[in-house]
Amino acid sequence: MNAVKKGVVAVLLLASGGCFGLWHRIDRAALDRIPNEEKLTLFDAENDVIISKDDIEAVEREISDGRVATKRAREKVDLLKDNQEVAGITSPDVLALYNEWAQLRLELREDEMRHLYVKRDLVGEKLWLARARYELAKAQLVHDHDPERGADVDVPAFENQVKDKEAIVQQAMAKLDESKIILEEIRNRYDATSARLQEASGGAFGGPWAD
Repeated sequence: MNAVKKGVVAVLLLASGGCFGLWHRIDRAALDRIPNEEKLTLFDAENDVIISKDDIEAVEREISDGRVATKRAREKVDLLKDNQEVAGITSPDVLALYNEWAQLRLELREDEMRHLYVKRDLVGEKLWLARARYELAKAQLVHDHDPERGADVDVPAFENQVKDKEAIVQQAMAKLDESKIILEEIRNRYDATSARLQEASGGAFGGPWAD
């Protein structure tokens, strides 16, 4: 194998170097000799990567907002520990229900955060899947349109990489479904207590505006 070809193989076999979770990669420079019209097949794969990155940013914003909401709920519980008086509440029963509601709101916010971390794991794995599909699309292009370099591209290895990522995404989706069930149970308890507090306080406390 001549020096030039060795260099090409080294580029193509960034595969074995591992790219933060991907074993098989094709350097974009390996596509230089492929006609631009053939590269149109990459657009969908590239777009999926961009969408996945946007999804991660969206979840990070949700997490940031969730931290603020959780902090607010925790401060309310801590305040009630220090001062049991609540303006507008004179009934001991309503006050006890208000405390229960505040504690459940904190529990709900904390579980919403746990759920968001599970969701972030899923969108992170979806990003790796999108990247794996992008690498497969590049590998297929080199294999199909550059005979010299394409002979050294193990397309089935790239296909198996995609399958591995698909399996991981399926596992992450199952975890998210389980997480939703747990979150829904807590939310139902919180909603029931909120309804009781609204009724007991004549609508003064426990309404959706309180969140």
